[in-house]
Amino acid sequence: MLQAMKLTKDLMGTCIRSLCNSNLAGGFKIGKDTTLPATYIRSAEDPVKDLGGNPPSQRPILAFFFAGGMHGSLRLILIQHWHDKDPDMKIFGPMASDIVSKASYRTYMKSNKYFICARGYEVFSPQIVESIYFQCVLVIMN
Repeated sequence: MLQAMKLTKDLMGTCIRSLCNSNLAGGFKIGKDTTLPATYIRSAEDPVKDLGGNPPSQRPILAFFFAGGMHGSLRLILIQHWHDKDPDMKIFGPMASDIVSKASYRTYMKSNKYFICARGYEVFSPQIVESIYFQCVLVIMN
């Protein structure tokens, strides 16, 4: 992503660029450039596999938060305050990237009412699109 920003910065300086990364340090121009929502395609053969979530009455988890990379102070505060302290809140730090952990992540996304997307240092996050994908209410914490 940063590579695309660097390569197009001078070459397409007067063009409006649509990028998944809105990093100002990488040349993103507020008011001119646009961002694309970031997401992962889980299966090229079936891109809507696992689309949706459980009905509201079958979502036992009040809120789910997956910190991803532990950057930014807000993520650490959420984990210290909520991790393993309330059965209605599933708050996790970094997860392994193995198949079992990814399946567990999808299960939590389909089973929660609110998904917490907390600010970090990175500007790339598929979590906003994933909350829509899995039909849970997005809570953005900045």
